[in-house]
Parts: sequence; structure tokens; C-alpha cells
Amino acid sequence: MITPSDFELYRDPEFTASVEKNLHRSDTDIALDKSLPHAREIASRVKYLQKARAKLPSFYRARCIVPPRAYEQATSEAAALEKVYRGRLCIDLTCGLGVDAWALSRGFEKVVALERDPVLAEVARYNFALLGPGNIEVVNSSAEEYLAENPLLRADMVYADPDRRTAAGRRVAALEDCSPDILSLMPLLGKVTDKVVIKLSPLFDVHEAIRVFGPEVKVTAISEHGECKELLVETGTGPARIAARITGEGEMEFTYSGLPGRGADAVIWDAHYLAVPDVALVKSGIAGPYYRQLGWVMPTPHGFVFGREPVPGFASRIFRIVRMEKYNPKRIKKILAEEGITRLNILMRDFPTPVEKAAAELGVGQGGGRWAALATAAGRRIFMLLEPQVQ
Repeated sequence: MITPSDFELYRDPEFTASVEKNLHRSDTDIALDKSLPHAREIASRVKYLQKARAKLPSFYRARCIVPPRAYEQATSEAAALEKVYRGRLCIDLTCGLGVDAWALSRGFEKVVALERDPVLAEVARYNFALLGPGNIEVVNSSAEEYLAENPLLRADMVYADPDRRTAAGRRVAALEDCSPDILSLMPLLGKVTDKVVIKLSPLFDVHEAIRVFGPEVKVTAISEHGECKELLVETGTGPARIAARITGEGEMEFTYSGLPGRGADAVIWDAHYLAVPDVALVKSGIAGPYYRQLGWVMPTPHGFVFGREPVPGFASRIFRIVRMEKYNPKRIKKILAEEGITRLNILMRDFPTPVEKAAAELGVGQGGGRWAALATAAGRRIFMLLEPQVQ
């Protein structure tokens, strides 16, 4: 964690000039440069600014201070900007580096961001001054203390991203072990606001979230570049809903209907097209119902989707099935050799063989410009040669 002396050093004009001068170098080279005063500190500052360039571009451009642990726990800027909520006052119980508070400030007249670590609170104030929003107040307090000291507080929304690490850095999984213990705080938060938004680990189960937080919530899986980044739970929304939101592409929402069922395996053998749904669609469990309304079938909750007619896919990769075979490595290897295919990009869902082993069994290398998929349907392993579709 950043120390008071680090924070003072990081704001020194000579230090910041040196950071700027060495921003193009690797942190290892900087740390070993004996001619450079404060080489270790400059190396750390440069390392995390370089990391922030892709994950937190606005923070990079403003040359914000990015403490290592706060950076690792912070959401990406793109995911943060997907939190489009509006109102007069938002209370962020877990400021940290302040990425979410900064994003939320765009939709609220005022954001009060709570940070229990005094140095990190100062860092957040410093960064917000660089970034420009003048409507964020950083309060050095824990959520529990702040709520106890403000019994008459009313807000349009309370936001929380519970810390999933102990003070020693050990990861915790149970919500009651996170800080703050959001479950214990929920009765009190109900007196403060009608809307609580909680960011959960992307590994948290959607159905468990609805069981824990009740039937009047909206659970949204947010993905970025094909990776599930966050699971948001929003209370006070009416009947339970689930949604998939893809950064920069929009949102698909369905009324919650419980655990996803299986589709019809038989349609696979007549299918002409295959879709690979975005991870947010799969994580939220709405890939099946979304494609079902288009006449496609998703035989398993985490598998491929199959259809007879081409349809535009929401945040999905669509392929035409050129050839489909039962998985017989010897036969398929011969077919690929006859067609001169020596390399394949292999997609795999619900298939028992690791992709490296499957490629070896088929006598091909991985990569190149051709595509194939391996799946299991009706208890049978199948191979599909694919052609990408332009959407």
C-alpha cells in the first residue's frame, strides 16, 4: 500500500519530471539505473502508469497516482463507464482508486466517496483534481462509521464494490467476509436509499445473487473484449431480471426464469449456422432465451448455439457450418489432409478432450485462417468445419 512518504514524493515536481522522462522505459531498467535518484519509486510509478494506459486511459492521460494494490482491485475504465445511473446524490461506500466514483459522477449532481485508508483517500482527492470532476467529495471513513454518523442521510443510490481481500492480501469468496459486509448493511442501506448497486466478482453465480439479494433485483453481467469483468446487482427494480451488457455495444435483458434448461439436441444435425455467444450472455444465462426467440437452439447452458437460418447476433460470433462430422479423429484427419488444411483455429464447448490433444489427434497445428468447432450433443462428440460470417 502507498505510504505518506510515497504520496509526498509522487507529487514532487522533480520526481514527476523524472517519471515523465522515463515513461518509455521498462520498470526493470529504471530500477537498475544507479544514476537515477529514487529509481525504485520511479520504476513503480512508471510500471503502473504503463498498465493504466490501456485499462484506465483517462487516469493515464491525467498522470494520476496509481498505487499497485488499488490498481489491481480497480475496475477498467470501460466497464466503469457502463454504470449509467442518474440522480442527485450517490454514496460510494468503497472508493479505492476512485474509478467507479469518477464514472458515477457523470450521472449524479454529487458523489460522496468513502475511503477508510487515509493515504488512499488523499490519493483519490489528488486524482479527482487532475481528472476534473468537481462534484466528488472524498470522505476518510469506513462505510459503517459514515452511516452511523449520518442517521438522517438520504441518497438516490448507494454503490458498493466490497473488498474481496483481507488486510494481508488473501482472497475471500463469501460476501460476509468482504469489506464492508454488505449483507449486514442492507437493512441500514434500505433506510438511506431505494436503490443499492453492488459489484460482485465475475465468478459469482447469477442465481445465487438473486437468492441472496431477493426477488426484486436486476443482475447484470458486464463483459469487455470477451471477458466477464463484473456482476452488478441492483436492488428495488421490481420482478427479478437478468441482463448482459457488452462494453460499447449495448444491453440485452430478460425477466428471470430460473436455471436455464437444455435445448433440443436434434436441431444440431440440421443446423447451417453456429454462434459463439459473448461471455456476458452466457454468464447471465440469457443466451438461451435470446437465441430461442430467434429460432435458434442452445443445447447446453455454456455451449454453442445452432440455427438453420442466418440471423444477426447480439455480441456473438457467427459461423456458417461448412461440414459436420461425428468426432472420428482418423476420418477427420483424412478429410483435412484431402482439403490441404494443416492449421485450424479450434473453438470448443462441452468437449472432453483438451484443445491441444484434439489438434494433435486431427494432425493439425493451431492458428491460421481456417476455423473448426468441437462440441458434444446428444451424448456424441461432433466436429464442425466453419466459415466466419461478416455481420
